[in-house]
Amino acid sequence: GYAGYVPTLRLQRRRESVEFTQVDIDGGEAHCVPVTVSNVGTVIGWEFCTEPKGIAFGILYKAKETKKKEQEVLPMRRVMSHKTVLAGDYVAQERGVYLLKFDNCHSKYSGRKLRFKMWTKLPA
Repeated sequence: GYAGYVPTLRLQRRRESVEFTQVDIDGGEAHCVPVTVSNVGTVIGWEFCTEPKGIAFGILYKAKETKKKEQEVLPMRRVMSHKTVLAGDYVAQERGVYLLKFDNCHSKYSGRKLRFKMWTKLPA
């Protein structure tokens, strides 16, 4: 079963100025969207949905100037993104590269069609 919704995900009005991107994710694979953040406090926002079933979603962080492994800042959780459009945001706590990770590794044979949009907003 599903672990439940990621707590920071919520429904919100769609941002019409940003188009959805569609990506096919094979069974056993993942897709990462890198977001480079230069200012602490930058908001990273997203919306996504999948077909025909849900997917695991989370955010990883990697400092630009280090060889350290990525760390989870929003833990990976399976979400029911095939039932509704999920949306949320994350406020960057550090400069570096954030990876929005859409993970279909739990499904060895069934692919997913991912539709997503992502945006950033600089701190005021």
